[in-house]
Amino acid sequence: MSRRRQSNSLASLEQRLAQLNEERQTLITRIQDAVRQLTEGAGSNGAARSARRVAARSAGPVKRHFSAAARAKLRASAKARWAAAKKAGRTRLG
Repeated sequence: MSRRRQSNSLASLEQRLAQLNEERQTLITRIQDAVRQLTEGAGSNGAARSARRVAARSAGPVKRHFSAAARAKLRASAKARWAAAKKAGRTRLG
């Protein structure tokens, strides 16, 4: 490759890099503006929202219970699995 061609391609690459940096700065500015607009109005509701989160965490985990019907279904399916395993001569399900 000749020196002239190489310098032209280098100059065009530098120019393109400068354009991309300008676009990048523009996008960063637009994103920062959008984030600022979204967070400006959240100040009044943000305190109440965080207070609810703290209260929910301090209450502890919610313990859930199976209904009697769900327990019966689980028991029946477990019995069926064990019966099939026993019939196949296995002593473990895994």
